[in-house]
Amino acid sequence: MLVTNPKKHLNIPSDIKRLPPEITQNNSGTIKKQPNLFRIAFLISLCLAGAFFSYMKFRSEVAIELCFLALIIPALYYISCGFANINIALKSYRLALFYLIPLFFSFIFSIDENTDLFRDLVMLMNLFLAFFLASLFGSRPEHDLPHLVMRQLTFLLIPLFIYVLITQQHAYIWGRWTPFGIQPNWWGMMSLGLAWCCFTWKNLWVRFVTLGLCLYFMVSVQSRGSIAAFLPVIFFASGWFYPLSKKNMLNLFVCLFLGFLLALTWGIYSEVSLLNKITDFLINDVMRMNDPNRGLNTGLTGRTEGYQMAWKGFLESPVFGNGFKDYSFVHNGFLLTLAESGIFAFIGMTYLFVTSIRSAIKGKRWSNMGYLLSYSLALMTFPRSFNINLTGILLLSVMMAEISYRFIPRKRVKIV
Repeated sequence: MLVTNPKKHLNIPSDIKRLPPEITQNNSGTIKKQPNLFRIAFLISLCLAGAFFSYMKFRSEVAIELCFLALIIPALYYISCGFANINIALKSYRLALFYLIPLFFSFIFSIDENTDLFRDLVMLMNLFLAFFLASLFGSRPEHDLPHLVMRQLTFLLIPLFIYVLITQQHAYIWGRWTPFGIQPNWWGMMSLGLAWCCFTWKNLWVRFVTLGLCLYFMVSVQSRGSIAAFLPVIFFASGWFYPLSKKNMLNLFVCLFLGFLLALTWGIYSEVSLLNKITDFLINDVMRMNDPNRGLNTGLTGRTEGYQMAWKGFLESPVFGNGFKDYSFVHNGFLLTLAESGIFAFIGMTYLFVTSIRSAIKGKRWSNMGYLLSYSLALMTFPRSFNINLTGILLLSVMMAEISYRFIPRKRVKIV
């Protein structure tokens, strides 16, 4: 018998209008998931975990670069499986060029005898490649590839963080935990990336164990920026508080009620107010506002002075900036971009964040909005804009996936 419409003879739910490429039908008419997409996600997560371990253990720039370039392998695999939409990837990448091209001109016009030409050129090429790979991986946002990567990355990173926790308890410099002698803010950013990953899991045990590790690292290395950047993630990406469904309202009410009971019990049996105790812990033990070496009286470890110098540098060269050599000490990615690359790079970077956040809000993809807001907040305290590291690559993947939604017909977009 000649079958003109095979869907009528298959036992497929009527609400399935179109099967995405990672879903296939077998001869019996049942639907099964194709494993290629998960293999690609595992390869990406393996490259990111390898770069993390290489820098943590060996401080090898060559190994990190090789792990980053290895992302080309899953990119080619993604194309060969027919998953990538090259047309949408190129359209998304064109928007990223609003940020990348001003960086290129800043690099060209700031070359002098003091320029480390090889280092700056490699950094620039890495950014161009990272944005292109992120555009490619995000060209079919209905695949939700960034979240698949985060899910697998969680179980690759947890053993590494536990290894650091066990072996580096002695690694204190000036009263600040610095595992393997690496700058504490780097650990804060990596902990933030792991916190992102854990919220792709619904399992509470996975979440609580991972969050416990992340918060311990953030507080121990005294990374105030990552602690602040953690708040949008737990609010928007956890699903515990937002969107304000009946279940989430109940969760919020239970938390407030338990907090009230704890405060009442504490007030009965203790002479010190619980509110004062919590406030003192947050201000002095977590944010270190009154610390003699890192508090407000030191200009937040010289950060306010760095902000003034960056603004002065921007006013001296507002169009193309001053290049990548003079402002690495500035702990604010937005001011850093203004001073290094000028006003056009700053506008391009801001445009990418605003466009992707608007896309996430419009599509009600609250977890992606949490990641984007989290990184935006982290940029206000970290000495870099888009880092080519674990958290930076995850951010670019989420950002370019959201931008890709602009170029997909509405009927093809599957909102999860």
